[in-house]
Amino acid sequence: MRKIRLGQEFPTDTDPVLIYETPDNGTQPSVTSITITKVIDATANFSIYFNPGGTFDKTTALYHEVTAAADKRIIKDSYDKGLGMGNKGDQLWVKSHTAEAFNFMIFGEVDK
Repeated sequence: MRKIRLGQEFPTDTDPVLIYETPDNGTQPSVTSITITKVIDATANFSIYFNPGGTFDKTTALYHEVTAAADKRIIKDSYDKGLGMGNKGDQLWVKSHTAEAFNFMIFGEVDK
């Protein structure tokens, strides 16, 4: 297994942005961590969706409208067994509810 950065996004507006989609090249990625860095000094909210179908609400949310306090800079979540994004077309989307407030990075392991 190789550890790699699977995606990075800095949303410049409040629309959901695709950060990662499982490719159809034989790899079986396992998302092992998500790091969210707040780059503004104010309180702001973010959401992350596991969504191959185009719905961006609480029904597809891994995190839904999470509030990061003004003094909170880095939020990190790790998954010992991974998120299991092994199906072609599985997608992770990120949303900053305040434009230019967060930098999102996802890391994982691939079998090739």
